[in-house]
Amino acid sequence: MHVSMARYFDERNYTATSSQHGGIAGLQKTVSGLQSPQKRHIEQLEKANARLARELEIANGCLDLQKKALSMLDHLNSGGNV
Repeated sequence: MHVSMARYFDERNYTATSSQHGGIAGLQKTVSGLQSPQKRHIEQLEKANARLARELEIANGCLDLQKKALSMLDHLNSGGNV
């Protein structure tokens, strides 16, 4: 329903702008203006997602390193060879 409501309001804005600003030329400005903030928001989300993915990769690497270090310490304390 959310998509259909958005389409409804876009079509209403399209019609209102068309009559106010001389047809298709006015509409194209309005439609691209509406999409521009959405595109900008999507780009921000994609950038944040990539940053978080890198941070997760680093955190997982740190955990792996800690596990290996703990395993080595356990072998040393138990008298085993590393």
